[in-house]
Amino acid sequence: MEEAKISEKEREDGVQQGIPSLVTDDDLKREIGEWVVSGLNKDILIRRLVQQNNSLRSQTEKMIEELKQIEQLKLSNIRLTEKNKALADVAEAGRQELKEEVVALNRSCDEKIKEVELDYKSALEELSIIQKALTDEQEVVKDKNKEIGILKGKCTRLEKKLEV
Repeated sequence: MEEAKISEKEREDGVQQGIPSLVTDDDLKREIGEWVVSGLNKDILIRRLVQQNNSLRSQTEKMIEELKQIEQLKLSNIRLTEKNKALADVAEAGRQELKEEVVALNRSCDEKIKEVELDYKSALEELSIIQKALTDEQEVVKDKNKEIGILKGKCTRLEKKLEV
């Protein structure tokens, strides 16, 4: 037997010419063309699907990395929240201590101010007493100076009388 092949020539070896063949060359060409087009379409579709698959795979890998980072960020946020709370507690304790110290210092300052005011009042009283004593002494000195003046006048008169 001969191999089957497609050719545009008719066979001359005695095949009956009167019986139409079931498949014509045009039918065969059209069928082969449809297979080729279908194969090309499937090839293009497969390439697109491969590209989409690769794109989705890379997006999935990125998402997996982002999820890992999100988990790390969540852990980091939890740790930072705990540290912030601890720092806030320490800061609040420090503020409370400072408030207590300020109150104690204000009390101490108020007491010192009262002491200074009392000292100032007693110093003013003493100064007033001293000023009064000084004024009295000045009056006494003034009176003594008058007496001295009078006595000097008498002395001068007596001296004049003695000279005469």
